[in-house]
Amino acid sequence: LAFTLRFLLSPNLCIAPERAWDQAIASRGRVQHSGTLRLFRISGEWYVSPVASGQDWRWRGATLYWCNGYIFTRRVIQIPMHVLPVGGLFVTAVFKALDTARYLHMPYFQANNMTKKQIAVFVAEHKWDYRLFGFAAALLETLPFVGLIFSVSNRIGAAMWAHDHEKRQHWFSEKKRKNS
Repeated sequence: LAFTLRFLLSPNLCIAPERAWDQAIASRGRVQHSGTLRLFRISGEWYVSPVASGQDWRWRGATLYWCNGYIFTRRVIQIPMHVLPVGGLFVTAVFKALDTARYLHMPYFQANNMTKKQIAVFVAEHKWDYRLFGFAAALLETLPFVGLIFSVSNRIGAAMWAHDHEKRQHWFSEKKRKNS
């Protein structure tokens, strides 16, 4: 029943999270420029940023996605976990945490015109924040029936988190400018 409901609502489920993101950012006082919401320029919070390459975030093309060990973990190990009533939800949410966080923050990365390497460094700097946020979002989205609602509200939460992060970035850049 949940699959049928998701299938029937799929056109609106593609549009609603994008609108939710735009409206959440706009409600925080950001201005829209040429179709994208432009946020502050990213400045690091670290004196020495963690070393990360574009491959650290598992950027993969369609062919590499199906050939690497990730698909084994995702498909073969997670399928039996769906049989477990409660524990399976937690285990699958752990596996989907980083991918869910990346998916929810893609508008943030696109608004700041970040390259794959910049995204990898940014995620390495905030690794545990992304894991915790992604875990909570993936767990809520896998709940039957109400997961449809959380697929939109998670995007709102991601937009609010991005705005709070931007305020923190702005505060750090002001602090660096005053100290130098």
